Amino acid sequence: MIRENKFNSVILLLTVVGVLIAAGALARDAFDWKVPSPAETTPPASPVAPTKTTASTSTDPTTSTAPPASTPPSVNCSGSPVTNGVIYTGSAVHADRGLTLTIMKISVLGGVWKVDLSARNETGKQLALLVKNFRFTGPNGGDERPGDPDRSSWTETVKNGTTTTGSINLKYSIESGCLPMKAEFLDAFGSATSISVPIPLQ
Repeated sequence: MIRENKFNSVILLLTVVGVLIAAGALARDAFDWKVPSPAETTPPASPVAPTKTTASTSTDPTTSTAPPASTPPSVNCSGSPVTNGVIYTGSAVHADRGLTLTIMKISVLGGVWKVDLSARNETGKQLALLVKNFRFTGPNGGDERPGDPDRSSWTETVKNGTTTTGSINLKYSIESGCLPMKAEFLDAFGSATSISVPIPLQ
């Protein structure tokens, strides 16, 4: 009887020990668990697409028109371009078929040649003296300097019995080796007709 009681006591003791071991394991797992931090629970932000920028351009109206060239595309004269000074003053006149063309002054400023002139029309009809048809022609024949319609102050329509006075700027400068030259209007009286004025430049 005594042996049976001891055996039961041992079984009970082992059961209690097993329960205590299991309880300790559960407590350890409980202490190892922790509340996750916000960084661990917040999903990563979605990538932001880069912003595309477009460069803006502007046009300065004061530079929309190019300045006149200092020399023509081809030069058949020797010498350096005349860039400043008064080239001629006086009254170089030529009359033809009732049209009188007079050159009063030729001056140069910054390489731009300016011709002051007048035209008297007594032909009996209206004439068109166009700036684009005005030119200086050198002694070599091919050394032409045309008028610049964008930078001239000239009335192109000359009515019969009237005189027009103004100035015409040339598109290109003139080399010293091109002088003297003559001034002329092409198609002054119609197609393939012109009037020219020799200028006594030295």
